[in-house]
Amino acid sequence: MDLTIFIIVLFALQGICFLVGSKSSKSIHTQDDYFLAGKGVRFFPLMMTFVATQVGGGLVLGSAEEAYRYGWWVLFYPTGAALGLFFLSLGIGARMSTFNVSTVAQLFETVYGSTTLKKFASALSILSLYMIFIGQLIASQKFLISLGLDSQFIFIAFWLIVIVYTVMG
Repeated sequence: MDLTIFIIVLFALQGICFLVGSKSSKSIHTQDDYFLAGKGVRFFPLMMTFVATQVGGGLVLGSAEEAYRYGWWVLFYPTGAALGLFFLSLGIGARMSTFNVSTVAQLFETVYGSTTLKKFASALSILSLYMIFIGQLIASQKFLISLGLDSQFIFIAFWLIVIVYTVMG
């Protein structure tokens, strides 16, 4: 892919995310609206959502490709994600929920009383989520190519559908 086209598409997708997110955010009034889109979610669907978030297409496709290139050592990455979910289930997640915060950055501010630490954690979170998004873009392009769909139009259409579906809940 041409780097110029990639950057243009990347910024266009970010713009679309911003516009759809801005429109959707007008209906958010409570934390339940924010986290659950104003819907009640039972235990099993919520658990599967968490698992799908950690073990998504990028993790599966990316780990499989890297394991093919570099061997079994790469499987420590998905194992780490699974162990993180396991440790949260042991009660760490319940303990963290007693602080009544929405983000890890807010947790740092609540526990340590530092707005600087909150801003730093927020910046790291934004950077890491952006890099995960870039990884998802690359993984999805490789996946589409593996299906014989090597078209810029299909790639852009795929991501427009994913973004609209994700933001609309």
